[in-house]
Amino acid sequence: MDLSNEYVIHKSNNGIEYLQFRKLLELDVPHAYGIGHNVNYIEINEFKNLCEIIGMNSKKIVKPLLKHTNKVQVINKDISEPLYEKDEVLNVDGLVTNIKGISLITTGADCIDMFFYDKEKQVIGNSHSGRVGTMNQIAVNTIEKMKSEYGCNPCDIIVCICPCDRVCHYNVDEETKNLFYDRFKDKSLIRPNESDESYYIDLAGANKNMLIEAGVKKENIIDCKICTECNSQVLHSYRVEGKSFGKNAAIIAMK
Repeated sequence: MDLSNEYVIHKSNNGIEYLQFRKLLELDVPHAYGIGHNVNYIEINEFKNLCEIIGMNSKKIVKPLLKHTNKVQVINKDISEPLYEKDEVLNVDGLVTNIKGISLITTGADCIDMFFYDKEKQVIGNSHSGRVGTMNQIAVNTIEKMKSEYGCNPCDIIVCICPCDRVCHYNVDEETKNLFYDRFKDKSLIRPNESDESYYIDLAGANKNMLIEAGVKKENIIDCKICTECNSQVLHSYRVEGKSFGKNAAIIAMK
């Protein structure tokens, strides 16, 4: 099953499948979104393999222990060994750095992973945004951290939205729908389910809107438009797999 479209290319290398954004390839930004049911991105060796495929040092991995927060951590010093769920990156869901050679990693299985890149300031970011992270605006916090730490202008930042559970499948109850509406005040992000009293909400759409409000140009938001549930044959999806779910991996670096 090939997920390639006008925004991403689906590749395979030594049995490892991954997606790459055409825009980031044009800008020569090493990155990948690791997929495939033969790999569950929870062990450090799986991330090392993905790093090596995109030509990055597998010892310079930074992987936070994701807890659905809106906290963004700055990686402001070089490393010689992986920061894999270590104290420096515990309980954060976003990372930013201007240090070349470091690979920032998040994982997801329906939640949104987002790549950030500022060509002018040479800064990258990687954030994990589920429903809670979206409502608490981790995408905006990532932009703000890039601004405050590195002087980035939001107009220069490119944001790539990786596969996630889309409005076609992301089903919630009325209480959750009300919380979502109270936060964003946008009925276009909510669709009623005609078969029962539940609702579908558009997490990707909410993130796009808040990024634009934060100053990111609309044309600089590259959404792959791929749904994890629709493509659960090749993408891990918590809502499809249940408690035994696997994880996809988003990785970005700078040469």
